[in-house]
Amino acid sequence: MTDILAAYKTFDRSTARSTVHATLHLITNSPTAGWDSDSRRTLADLLLTDIAHVTSTSRLSHQDVEAALSAVKALGRQEDVSSVVIHPATQYSVDVVNQALRCIANALLLNDAGSKAWLDLGGGQLALEELKKPLSSERLFLLARILFLVTLKPTPFISLLIEKGLIRGLAVALPASYRNLRAQYSFGKESLIDLLKVTFNLMTHYPRMKGNESQKPADGSEHVLGDFWDDQFTILVPTLLEIFDTLPPTSPPLQPPMTHLLHVLIHLPATLLCESSASTPQCSSMPPGDAPFVPKADGVDILERLYKLLERTLHFYVEYDPDDLKVRRKCRENGVVLDELVVPLPIILTRLVKENNEARARVRQWVLPRDLDRSHPLEKRRDVLGLFIRMMTSIHHPHLKETTSELLFCLCNQDAAELSAQIGYGNAAGFLYSKGIMSAPTTEYDSHGNLLNPITGTNAPIRDNSGVDMTDEEKEQEAERLFVLFDRLEKSGLGANPIRKAQQEGRLQD
Repeated sequence: MTDILAAYKTFDRSTARSTVHATLHLITNSPTAGWDSDSRRTLADLLLTDIAHVTSTSRLSHQDVEAALSAVKALGRQEDVSSVVIHPATQYSVDVVNQALRCIANALLLNDAGSKAWLDLGGGQLALEELKKPLSSERLFLLARILFLVTLKPTPFISLLIEKGLIRGLAVALPASYRNLRAQYSFGKESLIDLLKVTFNLMTHYPRMKGNESQKPADGSEHVLGDFWDDQFTILVPTLLEIFDTLPPTSPPLQPPMTHLLHVLIHLPATLLCESSASTPQCSSMPPGDAPFVPKADGVDILERLYKLLERTLHFYVEYDPDDLKVRRKCRENGVVLDELVVPLPIILTRLVKENNEARARVRQWVLPRDLDRSHPLEKRRDVLGLFIRMMTSIHHPHLKETTSELLFCLCNQDAAELSAQIGYGNAAGFLYSKGIMSAPTTEYDSHGNLLNPITGTNAPIRDNSGVDMTDEEKEQEAERLFVLFDRLEKSGLGANPIRKAQQEGRLQD
């Protein structure tokens, strides 16, 4: 090694190009792991300096640069050289290196082929090694952005990064970036957002590449986020939950980095959150569904936090009717799509209430309490239940409609009869039909033993359909109620509203 280093130092522009190329190829093809660290670092620094300063009198010509980069790549396979590649001796200031990283990030963003070229040069591994060190918030952001861009697709490089310790690097970098955010350092928020994006990419691609399944859909449906998991990510869970619990509230609610964190939390298996949160020896022997839902990680009540976020966000954007023009206008003003913004919350809640009996009991008590006031139409309530029921007939928010309806269904033990009894068959019919469930209304009673109206879910008296002894005003109210029910069924795709159709055809008179 010392002979190669000494020979390279003697080169100048008068040295035969064939000699220079031969030496560079020798470096590229030699077992550099056996060379002493100081010589490797010195040679790498010389090469980088020469590459950056090609002139008519320099050691290297423009034709030599490609071979010199290959030599740097070979040297850069050793961990001790990586810092030289990122910070070559005293040749470049911090600002210059950061500017170079910005150029790399822009190239990776704008050119799909850039990722392969960057990875072939060993850049991804160098970024990984830097990530494990104490860094400024700006440098952490730039490295996170590069790692995010090179992990967008499921390539073998993702497996290599994880084998080289990227998850351990994230376990250090995530809390560091969160401390920077809380301290209001510049780039603190940006670095946390991009590290969460990297985490999301890894959790999305790596378990699928390995074929790991944390839970297989029992109904044979397509796999979705959260069906695949790898236990290597478990070391990140305490940090993720701490961030989730302590991120300051924002107005409007659900802004980055919370939105990115929720997409990461979608991947976490519900059994992990339930089982690992059990704090007593008795709990560890219980089946996951029976284990008490004890908040994980220093009192983090993830269930209540999820529910409060959902409640607050829905009430912020939806005053009453989710399809009201004012809702879409408010979303545009805040630069969000409600159907995308809120969906992760009911998805995670649904997964938790499906897996854990106590979680289901707690959320049900919040949404469908035993002492629920059923003296008025449930769909007109101003609380979360009323919003959920009105969302069941939404046209403009199909994903939110599906996920909140599924959450209600799971709170009713995935029982069609129970859902109909709790919210009324008129409200549940469209959703049940979309799931291919055809069931008739059933007779149910409230917690006080009062008979529930099977169509509305209220304990208001059930009218005689014959209309006998009904005043004209009562008949008009009943007709209006039927019109609303038919209109809701029409929005659910069950057919045209017969009353509206009759009006349009002139078969009804005022």
